[in-house]
Amino acid sequence: LDEFVWQDLCNVVTNPEVIAYALEQAHGGHWLPQDLQAQVGALNKASKHLDRHQERLLEAYLAEVIQLPELERKRSELARKQEAIQIQLVQLQTKATQTIQLAQIAVSIEAFCAKIRPVLQQANFDQKRQLIELLVDRVIVSTGDVEIRYVIPTQPEGPHVPFSQLRSDYREKKPTTRMPSNRITKSRLDR
Repeated sequence: LDEFVWQDLCNVVTNPEVIAYALEQAHGGHWLPQDLQAQVGALNKASKHLDRHQERLLEAYLAEVIQLPELERKRSELARKQEAIQIQLVQLQTKATQTIQLAQIAVSIEAFCAKIRPVLQQANFDQKRQLIELLVDRVIVSTGDVEIRYVIPTQPEGPHVPFSQLRSDYREKKPTTRMPSNRITKSRLDR
């Protein structure tokens, strides 16, 4: 079991893209800044369209094509739509900020892994024990399954704010419908 845990830890540290993928999944899916930019662009375009519609509505009223009650009703509808667009824009900006922060955490995790990667091959027993104590939260063995829960530092200088969630289904890049917990987990059958 000790060798299995060590080999799995080496695999996790030498393949930090697995950790980045788990981090991405734990925080709501794929990081697609291009999609966010496209959505912001579409919302800005819709907002400008509503502004133009508002101007045309006023021009129609001034040309006495529509009456005041109709103008007020339509302006009220346009104002509600404009408010909904503004709320969506704020939500997208918040999501973009979170995406940037998650990307920075992923870079920090990569830096931490790069820092300890050279030690893995020549580590003596005490160094292996220290790394396992630092990065492995717990190992759960039950009826042929071994589940390893990792705690990965999110800062390159060391274990200040640990991440997380690494599970076998994330490693295989299959979508999940469960909300992940705050731990990294690895399951293996028949080992």
